[in-house]
Amino acid sequence: METPGTYNITLRRGNTYRQLFEFQNSDESAMDLTGYTLKAQIRATKEQDGTLIETFTVSIPDPTDGKVYLSLTLSKMNALDASTRYWDMLITNPAGTSSETYVEGIVYIKPSVTVKT
Repeated sequence: METPGTYNITLRRGNTYRQLFEFQNSDESAMDLTGYTLKAQIRATKEQDGTLIETFTVSIPDPTDGKVYLSLTLSKMNALDASTRYWDMLITNPAGTSSETYVEGIVYIKPSVTVKT
């Protein structure tokens, strides 16, 4: 397994969140994600047994183009406390026999200043 990439995220309460990730093969072509399962979570610590804070919605509109979207709804974002947390994204092959953490990082959860009227 290769070392996961690092991507830190800043989330602002009062906003929705959506981020595109593009998976590529070693030759930089789009990775075909057909049949793969992806899961991404925010936890209080870097450990699997750390308190689960939230689970991202992971969507793959076209598995053949390697594009994956992570998102959190406004209600999920508003339920987060301002803090520093940790996240990663796990990808499991179609047979379910191999899982790898592809990206990980710190999540900075901040309050929003402007109030929607």
